[in-house]
Amino acid sequence: MKEACRILGISESTMRRRIKKGLIKYRKPNNKDYRFKGKDILSAA
Repeated sequence: MKEACRILGISESTMRRRIKKGLIKYRKPNNKDYRFKGKDILSAA
């Protein structure tokens, strides 16, 4: 999450809002940590 936020230049709260709105694709393999594909982060920029 922190790395993706750094790449996009946004805060974690903004990232969570974008995820909730469905603007950024993610997965949570262990129901705890967010995982993003690089192409999805770059396309959200």
